[in-house]
Amino acid sequence: MDGKQKIIEAAGKVISEQGLSNATVRLIAETAGTSTGAIYYYYSSKEAMLVDLFDLNSSYLLKPFLNLPGGEKLDRKELAVWLDKLEEYYQNLDSKRLSLFLAQEAILGNEDLHQRFQLRYHEWIDMIHQCIAPSSSLYQEGFSRELAVLMMAAIDGLTLQYLLGIEEVSRQECREGALYILEQLLFK
Repeated sequence: MDGKQKIIEAAGKVISEQGLSNATVRLIAETAGTSTGAIYYYYSSKEAMLVDLFDLNSSYLLKPFLNLPGGEKLDRKELAVWLDKLEEYYQNLDSKRLSLFLAQEAILGNEDLHQRFQLRYHEWIDMIHQCIAPSSSLYQEGFSRELAVLMMAAIDGLTLQYLLGIEEVSRQECREGALYILEQLLFK
């Protein structure tokens, strides 16, 4: 693993455990087993490092969804597989925690991160839309993109609830409920 990769992975670990404000360049360097000088060789500031960290983390979040069918009619079995992939995503609390810290930084004014989030959300919504559109009766009515946006909002909301330890229903019950609702929307 090269030095830059070690630094980015260490930054992700430190930020997800300590929060963004407590993640000093020195602490990141110690975790990476390198010096602050090595970090400044690659990055002019901690903020500059966040853009690479976002790219790494968001590509990790996309990974479970990359091999799903798109552009062809989704059947009930593939929908269940898609929900299983979503559950796989929910298993990595550190990655989700890191995403929220990075989102906070974007909201607070880091323009580079803000633009990256906008681009990535567009990609995520497109990916969901491509998976569900051909199957959806809502596609005929012109509402399949709206369903994709609402599904993305549900994923974000569940992520926040899981990180806060709020589980009104079990994950299995949530999955079963989502499967039922999506079957009603997509296959009626």
